[in-house]
Amino acid sequence: MGIEFGRMLRAERLRRGLTQAQLGEGAYEPSYISMLETGRLEPSAQAIQELAGRLASAPHAMPWWSGPPMVGEAEYVFSSLCAQAACDVREYARASSHAAIAARLAEEGSDTSGWWEMTFIQAECLMREGRLTRSLRTARDLLEHSALAGDRELEARAHQLYAEICHRHGRLEAAVEHAHRATELSEGLPGRSATRVASLCTLIHALADSGRTEAAWEWCANLGALVAKAAMDRLVCRAEWVIGKVAFVRSDEAEGARHHERAAQFLLALEDIELWACFNRSAAAARLDGGILGPDTITAIERAELALAIAGGSDADQLETALVRARWLYLTGQLAQSAQILQGIHRERNLLGPHVTAEACLLYGQCLKDLGQDDEALRALEEAHEQFRYAGIPLKAERAKERILELRQSAHGQGDAPHAVPDPVGPVRAG
Repeated sequence: MGIEFGRMLRAERLRRGLTQAQLGEGAYEPSYISMLETGRLEPSAQAIQELAGRLASAPHAMPWWSGPPMVGEAEYVFSSLCAQAACDVREYARASSHAAIAARLAEEGSDTSGWWEMTFIQAECLMREGRLTRSLRTARDLLEHSALAGDRELEARAHQLYAEICHRHGRLEAAVEHAHRATELSEGLPGRSATRVASLCTLIHALADSGRTEAAWEWCANLGALVAKAAMDRLVCRAEWVIGKVAFVRSDEAEGARHHERAAQFLLALEDIELWACFNRSAAAARLDGGILGPDTITAIERAELALAIAGGSDADQLETALVRARWLYLTGQLAQSAQILQGIHRERNLLGPHVTAEACLLYGQCLKDLGQDDEALRALEEAHEQFRYAGIPLKAERAKERILELRQSAHGQGDAPHAVPDPVGPVRAG
């Protein structure tokens, strides 16, 4: 009974946008709620009555009292707990493997809710592991499953995850489309719904990275209103992070710094060096997007580099951080140093998503052009144009095309654009 109770309790809590602390406030510790939700503790009659009342659910409406136990229930609980524990420490390959086992066991036991939750974790871990094609297929299974029928929250979560995977895959147009759908579905959810906050963050991020800065900023107002008075947690931190990013891209340094300061305080308390590296890389890239080249920008770059030196990070993390450094060098007139870094990134560009590869090629092409290496510059710009088109970023594809035309005109004696002067208009984004 405890396992079914816990599964329903978690679903109802999430549906109402409550944290474990908020649900148990004044009566139960978050650790107690957690043990109930994972089935590690049997609920007492008093706990059922109290929690049902807090969730505005009648105890007699809870089906787990009379339902038959799930086939392979013990194995399911073990695999699901292993998946969650591995995910918490970023062992994503192990987490996705355990989640897949738990999903299979849930399916064999006709437990649709358990299958859906475990498949969601599997897709999320595959994404974080970098296995994007498989994660897209798994997320598509979630979108097409009958469990979504009539459940706006589950459907919103599925679209939000699919959008995030598309974003990492470099398919920004699809990311915006699914994030929009997730945001629409989450509008009617009660309170500060975690699903709504996550959907808005994903939408704003995708819009910003696809060059639709003002559209992203309009949605930031909605997101800001949701989290303005909320206690800081990971989700609120993510919201402050993305709002600050868009503010920097709009060249509003004061507003960007205000939101990022709030996020930074929470991240420092977490003592998560890898996440700290990602945050500072993102902050520096957003500042460069907005043409902000002051000391805080180079400080963010140095923090990201130092954190990666300590924590390690993936090859893609290293390349994206190097790309931010190369952008800063280019925009501050240090072309030779920038070109040297970009040459190394260009050799390893297959490790990056299409939209990041496009940014790297565009910057490399601009740098080579300014150094007078027009043939190499043309090849890099042509690749940038194709990658931007593939990623669904027409504004930047057009910018790359303009650079290509300038080079071709110059080669035919129809233009004498000056070399060795960085163009700060529309600097490119990394990460």
